Parts: sequence; structure tokens; C-alpha cells
Amino acid sequence: MIEDALQLQSVLADQMQIRLFPIFPDDLPSALVDSTLICRVFQNLVSYVINFTPDGGAVTVSVEVDTTDRSSLRISIGDTGPGISPLKSRSIISEICNGPSEGSGSARHTIDP
Repeated sequence: MIEDALQLQSVLADQMQIRLFPIFPDDLPSALVDSTLICRVFQNLVSYVINFTPDGGAVTVSVEVDTTDRSSLRISIGDTGPGISPLKSRSIISEICNGPSEGSGSARHTIDP
């Protein structure tokens, strides 16, 4: 699912000469999630990161399995861009998960737990 999202964003990355580095363990367990929704969230997030990474930069997406009981995954995305403040990052994450805020001309989406 994460690999699918990266593949879909690879054209944009190639256009900007940005290298994508997926780092996944070989024994990654399956996850019970809404795969369409999660793929869309990853696509939005990776697209956002690519757009704010300088041309010729790199984006790394890594997945780690919880070593205590293997019941959860940690997904990290890093890039060679300038970074963002913690306050701004909350706004960005909200927009990626829920869509642009009202009044922006785009539909708003809500993720139900």
C-alpha cells in the first residue's frame, strides 16, 4: 500500500529529480486498514513532501514494526527540504488528512476512526 503510493508519486519525483528511498522490513506484517483511504493519505503526504523538497533532493519513507508485540507500525517520512515549524506541521497534517480548510474551494474530507 505504501509502495503503491510512492509509485504513484514517482512521476512527480522524477520531474523534480528527487530520489525516493523506501525502507521497509522484509517481514512487514499486514495491517487491517481502509487501504484506499490510507493510500490517498500517503499520496497526499508524499506529494506535499516532494513539492517542498528542492530539486535534486531526496525523500525517505521508512516503516518500522513495533518490536514489543508487532501490533503497530511506525511510518516516518524524511526529506532534504528546509523543514517546517511544529505549529505549521499540525496544520499541514490536518490538511493532508482532512483536505483543505473550508473556503478554499476544495471539498473537505474527514477520516473516521
